Amino acid sequence: MVREYAEEMLGQPEHDGSSGVPVDYDVWPFYRDMTAARAAGHVRPYALGIILDALSLNSSIATVTVIDDNVFDDLFRDLVATNPEGEVVFSLDNNKSIRGLPFDEETVKRLTTREPLGQTSAACLTLAWRHRTHLLGATY
Repeated sequence: MVREYAEEMLGQPEHDGSSGVPVDYDVWPFYRDMTAARAAGHVRPYALGIILDALSLNSSIATVTVIDDNVFDDLFRDLVATNPEGEVVFSLDNNKSIRGLPFDEETVKRLTTREPLGQTSAACLTLAWRHRTHLLGATY
């Protein structure tokens, strides 16, 4: 998951060992910072389940990670607007002053019904919304 965050949100190259050099997690600053934040309880990953595509029989592990806001701001201070796969969505209304989408019923409903979101992503987002009280704690 850390590799995906680094690639998609920070625009870093693939950290999958495909270059012929194994990934040395112990010296990778972003990995060390994420691991330390997880150990301190500021980054909380969850597995929501396994999603099986009925036509292709491809499976995906649905995961969600809750990151405390100040830790997120620090870890992703170099957030990119685009990466090799496309544009990172910061706002659904092209408001460039907003950097992020609210995790609320209106946004979840819009993303899962009116936006071009894949079925696996929509299922994961739906599960996260269904379990939001547990994921976010009693303060939500």
